[in-house]
Amino acid sequence: MRSIIYLLILILLAPLPIFAQVADKMLPAETDRLSSEINKSVMSPYCPGITLSDCASPDAKRLRDEIRLWLGQGLGQEQVMQRLQSRYGHSVRGQPEISGFGFLAWFMPAGVIFIGSLLVLKSLNARKSR
Repeated sequence: MRSIIYLLILILLAPLPIFAQVADKMLPAETDRLSSEINKSVMSPYCPGITLSDCASPDAKRLRDEIRLWLGQGLGQEQVMQRLQSRYGHSVRGQPEISGFGFLAWFMPAGVIFIGSLLVLKSLNARKSR
């Protein structure tokens, strides 16, 4: 009787590793959403100045398919971005990173506007005092 119970438990628990593997893979809808998000944020290496999602090149189509394949294999968004960056360089990112030179790219415009505003205010105050 005890061996029958063990056998039933084994039969019931045997499919669990299969379900765990399926859970690790992304669902097609999630893969499509992430793929679209990445394609809109990555600059195309084949069409300068255009995002990958807007590039009509056959090479860009292959790269979009490759990104979708990577996501389907379980790679995360950041892993895909790192893979693209290692293959095509830092210019593939649509937005600069907030570190190093990218930090300047993000905050330089605000700094210039702030300093320019201070100079205009100083100039206006100097004219009023005359």
